[in-house]
Amino acid sequence: MKIKAIAAIAQKEKAIRLCSTEDAQWVLLKGAAYPLYGLPKLDPETLPIVLDIPESKSGKMLINWETKPEGLCFDDVCTDERELPPPQLVSIGYGGQVMYPEITSRGLLFYDPEYLKPIMDSEFSLYERVTKSGQVYLAVKTGFMLKAIIMPLEINPTDMSGRLSALLMALSETIPVDKDTGEVLE
Repeated sequence: MKIKAIAAIAQKEKAIRLCSTEDAQWVLLKGAAYPLYGLPKLDPETLPIVLDIPESKSGKMLINWETKPEGLCFDDVCTDERELPPPQLVSIGYGGQVMYPEITSRGLLFYDPEYLKPIMDSEFSLYERVTKSGQVYLAVKTGFMLKAIIMPLEINPTDMSGRLSALLMALSETIPVDKDTGEVLE
């Protein structure tokens, strides 16, 4: 896990929350959570030191403890999780933000690729998990170990659908496709 990447995201967001589970302390950001294993109990004063955030920047950040977010599974294995195919790593720019799409059992989910940077130092797999209220989120694992939880971005589905449909139409006019079979013609 790249601690510096977590610190960079936290500095950009200007906020870090901490919570504890039986196995680890977790750094909670706006749309992701990362475990910190084997460290003594951190607090708002020691966390910036561990993340190597300069005092000049940490003083401008909101850093606090909170209870574990309701509905998320922080265990390495959850009974309702489903492994997803390897990510396509196709990015889409939408509303001034870059996002990756992921196909889940409940439809298309979009997430911020910045949240993958802390775990990009090793191979990983994505798993779909669902809260009791029905919200899909991603569990990122290396082997059987949970390395991150990534929450989906909120988008306007009607607007996104219209934009993607227009893009598909433009693409089909650019690439010759057999109208009967859908096969790409050379």
